[in-house]
Amino acid sequence: MFTLNERVAILGRWRYGFFSMIPVGATNVGSIHINFDKDLRTNNLLREKPDGSYAEATYANSSTLLRGHALHRGEEMGGFSLGSTVILVFEAPRGSIEFCIEERSKVKVGQALFRVKKNKEE
Repeated sequence: MFTLNERVAILGRWRYGFFSMIPVGATNVGSIHINFDKDLRTNNLLREKPDGSYAEATYANSSTLLRGHALHRGEEMGGFSLGSTVILVFEAPRGSIEFCIEERSKVKVGQALFRVKKNKEE
């Protein structure tokens, strides 16, 4: 299923290492919107795309300090015109994650997915 749908891979870093958020939109149905990229267009039927192709954009000029577009806790990154899914892949501190949701549960906008437990050293 995911090989046929359109997606936008947002890669970056957070306090504990690598972070990736991949919104996956249904092909020819909905669109993915990223708030800090007004030029991004998904599901564009007029654009000729060979199978396996992709386009790349970088946001290095968005923030001189972080070499990218900094987002703050709870800030909206974007959304979908119609329902879809989001894949999160990230490095986390070992043994310091406490999940706030159960497996296969629905997540609401603004709901915490996990919390990082404070170490005595921090």
